[in-house]
Amino acid sequence: SIAALVLMGHVHADAGHYDRAATAVDASVQRAIEFYGREGDLAIQTRSTGIPVLLWLGRSAEAERTGRETMDAARRSKTLAPEALRQMTRRFATALIATGKAGEALELLQRMAAQEPAQAEMEHAATLLCKAGALASLGRPREAADAAHQAGDLWSKTGGIVQRGMMADARLTEALARAKMGNAALAQALATEAETILKQTLPADHPSFQRIEMARAAALRAAGRAKE
Repeated sequence: SIAALVLMGHVHADAGHYDRAATAVDASVQRAIEFYGREGDLAIQTRSTGIPVLLWLGRSAEAERTGRETMDAARRSKTLAPEALRQMTRRFATALIATGKAGEALELLQRMAAQEPAQAEMEHAATLLCKAGALASLGRPREAADAAHQAGDLWSKTGGIVQRGMMADARLTEALARAKMGNAALAQALATEAETILKQTLPADHPSFQRIEMARAAALRAAGRAKE
C-alpha cells in the first residue's frame, strides 16, 4: 500500500539508508499518482515526503523543484487539511535553505507560524527548528540559537523516540549557532547532549553522528583549538 511504502521509506531513512529510502518513496509516489492523479491530495503529500530524502542524497535542486510543484498543487486543492499544508511548507522551507534561499524560507515560515494552533506545540517546535536553520544561513546565529533552544525544550516534554531524535537535532543546530557566537563550552555541552540522545536511538554508523563531529569541530574553532 501507499502508506506501507512511505513507512518503509522512513524506516530506511532512520537507519541512514537513503538510497533505499528514495526507492521506497518513489514507489509510493507512483502508486499515489496512479490511484489519485498527480494533483490528488495524497499524491502531492506523498511527493512532499520525498523532499528530505532528496536533501540527504545531495539532490537539493530537485528537492526545491519538488517543493515548489507540490506547494503550488496544495494551494490549488480545496480539500487538503491545514495541518498537512503546514507540514509540506516546512519541508519546502528546508529545500529552500539548502539551495541558498534562506530569506524566502524564513518569510514563508514566519507567515505559517502565525497560522499554527496555539496548542500544537510539536508543530511549533518543528517550525522553530526550520526557522533556526534559515536564520543560521542568513548569518544570524543568536536568533538561530534561541529558536533551536525553544524547539528542543518543546520536544523535551515528550518521551517519544521521534521527538527525542528531533530534540537532538535541535541541540546540534543550537550547538553550531553557539559556536558561531564564540560560546565554545556551551556548544560542546550541547553536542554531548545530542550524542547521548542519538546513541539511545540510532546505530553507531548512522550519518547523524557526523553532525556531532561537525558541532565539536566548530566548538574547537570557537575556542581557538582548530588544530585539535
